[in-house]
Amino acid sequence: MTQTEVTQASSKAYVFHWFQAALICGCFLIALPVALSRGFFGKSAMDKYLTSTVQPMFLLCFVLLCLGFVLFRREQRGPATVVWLIVASIWFISCRLVRDEIYRRWEQQIPFTSLEELKPYDYVVVLGGGTGIRPDGFPQFNEAGDRAALAARLYHRGLAKHLVTTGGTMRMKGSFNGGFQESDTPAYQTAVLWNELGIPASVVEKIGGENTISEIKELAQHTEWWAEKRCAIITSAYHMPRAMRLAKQMGIQADPIPAHFRTPSKNQPITLEDFLPKADHLSDVHDLFKEWTAGLVGR
Repeated sequence: MTQTEVTQASSKAYVFHWFQAALICGCFLIALPVALSRGFFGKSAMDKYLTSTVQPMFLLCFVLLCLGFVLFRREQRGPATVVWLIVASIWFISCRLVRDEIYRRWEQQIPFTSLEELKPYDYVVVLGGGTGIRPDGFPQFNEAGDRAALAARLYHRGLAKHLVTTGGTMRMKGSFNGGFQESDTPAYQTAVLWNELGIPASVVEKIGGENTISEIKELAQHTEWWAEKRCAIITSAYHMPRAMRLAKQMGIQADPIPAHFRTPSKNQPITLEDFLPKADHLSDVHDLFKEWTAGLVGR
């Protein structure tokens, strides 16, 4: 057999191994789960599962699984094992069930109090991060908007006499210096949205802060809001342990009122889709890892 024939045979074998890997992975990860979803959970669950299989995270894992299979068939056992371990790690931390359990344990650090059990507060402080700016320049709530929305609910229920919103913009050096406007600050955006929700400007206070620790430092200077007053701090439930730790270090006397829970309801049903890797779940784990590392360095 000539060198050309050997090369052609090797190329055909390589293509065949990829085809074989895609067929096997497709049967076990797409065809079979789709059939099970349709049979046990209905057409809607099947459609959701199919939609999840064409998302970047699943496609990345699918290709890597196939690559591991091809490497294994070509007797490259070491590299194949490394690839499969990488896929397993990504898959594990980016599926809903694992993400939910991690958040459930983390968010339980701060006791949850229902609105019906709360007593009126003199000041409720909302840490920035729940707003943004639309393309037309107007403020909007973002994913963490439940922070500001919960404060508005407390005010309208008569549970908060005054609201405090925090958050400034980062001071950039060089060519970007001076590029930020007041409308870019979370404090300004929240105040505008509160006003549209029927909260008068006379009961709203604004302070700055580029990040959590600087916001808490700003709050520590306003003893008239929390010293010998009933004060509460609102932030996302996953962010609350760090916020309260910093507040305690600076002597701030305030109760935690967590918002924007990422832990799902205990009654939320589980479908086959929940076992698939998703980028947003990986992003959530990233946020929690940030909280954990910040705690290690005292920030």
